[in-house]
Amino acid sequence: MNEVNRAPRKRRVSLTFLILAATVAVGLPLLKRAAEVPPEDAAQLIQKGAPLIDVRTPAEFAREAVPGAINIPMDALAEDITERYPDRRQPLLVYCAVGGRSLMAVQTLGGLGYSNVHNLGSLGRARELVESAQAVR
Repeated sequence: MNEVNRAPRKRRVSLTFLILAATVAVGLPLLKRAAEVPPEDAAQLIQKGAPLIDVRTPAEFAREAVPGAINIPMDALAEDITERYPDRRQPLLVYCAVGGRSLMAVQTLGGLGYSNVHNLGSLGRARELVESAQAVR
């Protein structure tokens, strides 16, 4: 009898987990995309000289980076950002490998009082936005 009663519960837990996993798999990319700065806004900020901050690891940055970007890894961001950029209203552009860490960087910097932080998203998107903005100059 005990085994019979547990079977429906196991199915409910498995179904709940599958629904949650599907929601995250579909929702996270949409959330990241919605949080990225629009190309027109990014172009204006890049043309005005807003700093490009790569929040990937130093090893990732050494392999490939957007020209002109500086590396402040996500694990050092909260400590290093105020020294480099004390003006919390200054526009900052952040990117990473695929967009997850840059989204976290926007949230972290917002929590530190930075009010003008923009997510470029992935390295590929950041590179395209910078190249496009520089071609317009």
